[in-house]
Amino acid sequence: MKELLKDIFNFIKGLFTKHPNSVGESYLKHMAWAIFFSIAFLFAGVICLIHAIFPFLFVETASSVAEWIVDTSKRRKGYYDHDKYRDDFHT
Repeated sequence: MKELLKDIFNFIKGLFTKHPNSVGESYLKHMAWAIFFSIAFLFAGVICLIHAIFPFLFVETASSVAEWIVDTSKRRKGYYDHDKYRDDFHT
């Protein structure tokens, strides 16, 4: 029974740590980056919505934010080749 509980715990732990570890980050560091990028995407979304209504406002802001997000993610220590993990998501 003890071994079974240990196996279950390790399986659940792996669900939360496999991807972060694969990009050289801890679970908490990966979570912080994900929250940070989520906020940046929300900001860009609001800017896009305003731009949709008032096309003369924020003419290049949303695309600049998107480029900044991509550049920032590529500069992170754990940047990786997405194709390497394609099978994890397309099985």
